[in-house]
Amino acid sequence: MARHSAERDGDGPRGRGGGWLPLGVALGAIALLTAGWPAVDAAVADAVPVPPGRPVQVGAGHVPPASIELGPGWSLHEGQSRDGENYLFARGPVELRLSTVGPATPATPDRLWDGLRRTVRVDDPTARLGEPQPITSAHGAEGRTGPMRGDTASGSAAVFRSPGGEVAVQLVLAAGPGTPADRLAEAEQVFDTVAFGENGEGAS
Repeated sequence: MARHSAERDGDGPRGRGGGWLPLGVALGAIALLTAGWPAVDAAVADAVPVPPGRPVQVGAGHVPPASIELGPGWSLHEGQSRDGENYLFARGPVELRLSTVGPATPATPDRLWDGLRRTVRVDDPTARLGEPQPITSAHGAEGRTGPMRGDTASGSAAVFRSPGGEVAVQLVLAAGPGTPADRLAEAEQVFDTVAFGENGEGAS
């Protein structure tokens, strides 16, 4: 399981208007992360099954590269994904929206979380991220995680950065009202698989 620890980091880069933003995030990534829930109803035809238990590179073009692993039953919606930038995965009623960004200036996990907090509200003003906790994946990748709540969907979110802060991976898991809590809890296992580097290395 991902490990939580008590730590805080210093300041990161400021965005326009004084808000904290993950600099370098593509507009396409923002649109994916904030699109209406659910996003896959009209895109079932573009679903491609993801082999379970195998690393899926989600940071093509970034150094170091990033990867995750998914369990059985997940599909990638290619029509709403852009390699190296953003991805939409789904398993039943649960959606995973992931973006990989390269901040212009290395940002701390706390500042990346603050940026993600603003990003999820771009399209859905009702979406809110709760207070974050430090998290460390099984591969040593460090970041922040916390709950996500909105009028149309709820779930959890996480953001991880590479050891040097050159790359960040943002993940938002959500499902509509009535989805069993255990389905979301099971999906959260993906947070534990985030890795950076050719050999799945995390923070040292």
